[in-house]
Formats: sequence, C-alpha cells, structure tokens
Amino acid sequence: MSYQKEWDIDQEFSGKTVQTFLREEALFSRQLLKNVKAGGLILINNEEVPVSTMLSTADRLTVVFPEEVRSKVLIPEPIPLQIVYEDEDVLVLDKPAGLAVSPTADYRSGTLANGIVYDYDQKGYDYTVHIVTRLDRDTSGLLLVAKQQYSHGKLAVVGDIKRDYTALVEGNLSPSSGMITAPIGRKAGSIIEREITPEGKEAVTEYEVAEMFPSASLVHMRLHTGRTHQIRVHMSSIGCPLVGDTLYGASSSDEVKGHALHCHRLAFNHPSLGEHLSFQSRPPQTWLKPEK
Repeated sequence: MSYQKEWDIDQEFSGKTVQTFLREEALFSRQLLKNVKAGGLILINNEEVPVSTMLSTADRLTVVFPEEVRSKVLIPEPIPLQIVYEDEDVLVLDKPAGLAVSPTADYRSGTLANGIVYDYDQKGYDYTVHIVTRLDRDTSGLLLVAKQQYSHGKLAVVGDIKRDYTALVEGNLSPSSGMITAPIGRKAGSIIEREITPEGKEAVTEYEVAEMFPSASLVHMRLHTGRTHQIRVHMSSIGCPLVGDTLYGASSSDEVKGHALHCHRLAFNHPSLGEHLSFQSRPPQTWLKPEK
C-alpha cells in the first residue's frame, strides 16, 4: 500500500512552485524532497509534474511517496502489540517492561520493531519503523512511532512532544518537588552507562512526589530534554535510584522486572491533522504499591 498526501492550494501559494510549497508549507526536508523526486510521484490535478511547476489557486497537489527500504535485520515476527492509537501517519503503543524496542547486538530479534513490521505486513503496509520516542528495554509505557519518513520529520518540527513518567525510587525524596538540571554524558569505558559530567549534554528533569512509603517514593516526572537514561541518572545522582535499577546503584527487587519506570502520558501535535493528541497509561500494578 503506497503512502500519499494531498493538499488543496490556496491563494497564498498561487504563483509559487511545487518545490516552494513542499519545503515551506508541507515542511519537506531536502532529503525527503530528493527521495520523492527520485522514486515517488508529484501530481497536480492527477497529472505528473516537475517540482518547478507553478501552482494555481484550487489546484489539488498530490505526492505519492516512494517505498521505504527496511533494514535487513528487521525481520517480521508475530510479537503482540498493545495498540493505543493508529492512523496513516502515527502509531501509539503501550510497551511492556522487558521488551527491547529495536534489534541490537544483544537483542537481534524479539523486539518491538520486529512486531511492528509483522503487523504492517498483515495490514498490507510497505512501511519501515520510525521510532519517535524511544524507551529502554525495562521501561514500560507509551511510545510514539511514525509510519513514514515524512511524518517522522514533521513531528520533529511541529510535534511539541511531551512525556510524563511515573517512577518508584528508593528512599524518601526531599524536597517533594523540583527540577534537576545536570548535564549527562557517556561514562568513560562503558557503551551503556551514562553519568553526570560537565562535558555532557544539557539535561532537565522535573519531578513531584505523588506518595511516600517507608523506604520508597512514588514520583511523577516530566522530561524537558531527552537524554539516554536521563531519569535513571538524575534520580541516582540525588541518592534516590529507581527501584530495581542495579546499573545506577539500586538493590535488586523481587517486585520489579528491571527498573520501576513507566511512561504514563504522551502528548503531541499530530503531523497532518493539526490536532493535539494526549494518551494515558497506568503503571504496572506489581510495583505501584510496595508494602508499607
């Protein structure tokens, strides 16, 4: 199934070229426009035209995007997906803890991406996977996927993506709300672990304690930046690592698989509809209420 978009041209772009419209109004990147010119179709009123064609008011501009090439490692596998929302542009999933998002050297198969391309094949979509908001393997919750290069690129420009998390951390967090601002970079000698370092990239995490337990705190958090392991590193840096997060100083936990972190809210501006969408997901009940 080919992917296409259509626009009705108004007076603002009358007398301007197709290329100008696609770059300025439709927000095509230079690379995407190059790809469409090489392998797609550009039509005005159902007739193929070059990008230098001048537009007129009431023209119907159609772009048929070229088929995207999947990575050879992205093998379709029947992995269950919990689909929260889906349309021709985006896919919102609720990911369980313990499921890697994409194939890596450690997880060559059995990932969320393998399940997505299997689902696409069942529905007749010739799409690949564009992960917009990535989650660690042991982090559960809402995750945003763009179905095409166009949707992915437009989300980066106009998406205004917001992610809120719930975490169970060791100890009693004080003060009960605040902002952690500390740069994060890769830890020397490790390809996985991150740390607070002056040479790192800016990282800002907002938090508020929702409930206190004798030896733990249930915390709601909002990311203002999107660094790898950001919440995990920031919580560890103030002496309250995520329950079960042994990589960043926590003790192992019988109640938590991996570490206690869940993306409970995802909100974004839809790349085509112009609507602001928001979704909610409950954290795993197995770690939500530890013994008091």
